[in-house]
Formats: sequence, structure tokens, C-alpha cells
Amino acid sequence: MKSPPPPLPPLEPAAIWSDTWQRLEQAVVSARHPFHLGVFATVRNGAPEQRTVVLRGAEEAHRRVTFHTDLRSPKARDLAQPGPASWLFYDAPSRLQVRMTGLATLHHEGDEVDRRWQGSRPQSQACYRHASGPGSPLDGPLDYLPAASETHQSDQGRAHFAIVATEITSLEWLSLHHAGHRRLQFAIGHHGVDGSWIAP
Repeated sequence: MKSPPPPLPPLEPAAIWSDTWQRLEQAVVSARHPFHLGVFATVRNGAPEQRTVVLRGAEEAHRRVTFHTDLRSPKARDLAQPGPASWLFYDAPSRLQVRMTGLATLHHEGDEVDRRWQGSRPQSQACYRHASGPGSPLDGPLDYLPAASETHQSDQGRAHFAIVATEITSLEWLSLHHAGHRRLQFAIGHHGVDGSWIAP
């Protein structure tokens, strides 16, 4: 049986802005939320580089979204200096797409990074204990895994742990609906957020 179409989204820009950030905040804590995994893109040697990452923070007040990464990864090297970045999220059941652009910054020291590390699950911390950094050549597919004796050493791997924070400067919202697609562009400045409708 064919599933019914999603309900019409709100039509007021302010309501759409608030709803979008509520979805992002929910996605931080729920692995089942469609926005929990997003596509994050940087620029390397003039070409775009995309990868799927886990959304780890969303702060509407600061217009900031974050994820965790290995300091040895290519994307971390892309952000050795703050640089332009973009995000893409898609909620298939609701047929909503959100694209965001902004300035991304790498953080690997400080209280917030320490708190995030300590709050990470052991399975997540294990990802940072690998002897080989992401993208390193391997002789076999699992040669990056740490030795069994290193599995429960909670502090090991902290030196490789980092946060990537993106300060959002623009956000585009797109609703796909049989009654007519709707597309809204938000410009973000020092004096607030301005939403304007554009052709889908």
C-alpha cells in the first residue's frame, strides 16, 4: 500500500527556522532521526570533498553545528585553518532537504573537547585508538584495529580526538510536496535571520 504524502509544512519563515533547528537538536540525541547523519563538505585543492558524518551538536542560539573527527584525518587537514564548508541533510519521510553553509573550525584542545571525549561511548573512543590515521595505507582491511590490550584504555586516543564546529551563515530549506514544492533561503547576519522564498 502506498504511503500517504507528508502533511504540508508550516508556511511562516520564523516557524520553519524554529522547526529546522528542533529537528537538528533531536537528531543529535536520536540515532534514528533522518538528520543524525549529514553530508559535510570542504574544499581541497580547489575541489569539493564530501563525507557522511554524525551530527554531534546543534545550537540555534549560536547558529552552530558540530561533529567529531580524528585529528589525523584528511578533513582535519582541510581545516588546519578555518575555511568554508557546507552541510546537507535529507528527511525522506518528510521530504525535507536542508543545506547550510558557513565557516568551519577545528578544535582539539580545551574544556569542551575534553567534555565531549569523556562523554563519548567506549565504542566511539575506540575509533581514535587506531595506530593508523584515517586514509593511511593498510596491508589488510582490519589492520587498523587496536590490539586487544589497548581496547579498554579510555585515555588512549584522546590526542587524536577533535571537534569540527561550523558557524552557519546561510541555510536553505526545501520541502518536496505534491501540492507544490517550497524553497526558503535564510540569510544570517549580525542583526538576525532573514528568510525569503525562492523558486524550487
